[in-house]
Amino acid sequence: MTPPPLGLYLHIPFCRQRCDFCAFYLEIHRADRAEAFLRSLIQEIRLSAQEHMAAGRTVQSVYLGGGTPTALATSQLLAILSEIRTYFALVSNCEITVEAHPSTISEQDHIQLLEAGVTRISFGAESMEDSELNLIGRPGTVHETIRAVGRAKAAGFTNVNLDVMYGLPGQNLEDWRQTLAHCLSLEPTHLSCYALTVEENTKLATDIRRGRSPAPDEGLQIDMDKAAEQILGDTGYERYEVSNYAKPGYACRHNLLYWTNGEYLGLGPSAQSYLGGTRFGNVADLAAYNTSLT
Repeated sequence: MTPPPLGLYLHIPFCRQRCDFCAFYLEIHRADRAEAFLRSLIQEIRLSAQEHMAAGRTVQSVYLGGGTPTALATSQLLAILSEIRTYFALVSNCEITVEAHPSTISEQDHIQLLEAGVTRISFGAESMEDSELNLIGRPGTVHETIRAVGRAKAAGFTNVNLDVMYGLPGQNLEDWRQTLAHCLSLEPTHLSCYALTVEENTKLATDIRRGRSPAPDEGLQIDMDKAAEQILGDTGYERYEVSNYAKPGYACRHNLLYWTNGEYLGLGPSAQSYLGGTRFGNVADLAAYNTSLT
């Protein structure tokens, strides 16, 4: 019996700075760190294609997440995608997603990624109100999100996601409704709506503990979740997973793998895998990751 196609997740562990709420494994981007990581990741791609239970399996989705994948140069992202195509057999309609911070991707970057076979671009908008972005230490502006979506569509992307968060400090129900309305005006094919959660060892957790920032109101977040379901449902989006909404035909295949207990291989520091009924992960330390692959 031929095993079903699997997904590939690649963790790009770089950002320009860490947002106050973020607990993902990442490093602040430096050129030398990026070059060392790229060498290690390419080596892991080659070894994994040969030695894992992934050997000989076709791939239905490739997801570059982070961190901020577009903190890397586009030429580096293209090198990663080239290695994946060389060592793995991608299905003809493979979904290839790249996460991007709106301020880190140019019009030419969009064009090059599309030409390299990227089918889906996912922007970390977080909010459509600059004051809310400032309160969670998220760099960039709403204008940059609007511009990035416009550039993606102008380049030819037809599958665009926006990540947004609710329950932000000082945000009320009407503010959240306005963020959704602003997102909808950009006509994304997919929206991911996440409740702000307070993770240990983040600046947000410290600020709440010291009384500098209010803790999320769980009751208000429940109301915000209901509002999102109603507003997005009324405008043609289907809720196919707890946090994810899509226009018909645009549900993220990679998200569905997680949701339906499908198999996936994670590459890069801290990346997690599920193969052959076993869950396992890589070390969440760039230096140790590099050492293990030299």
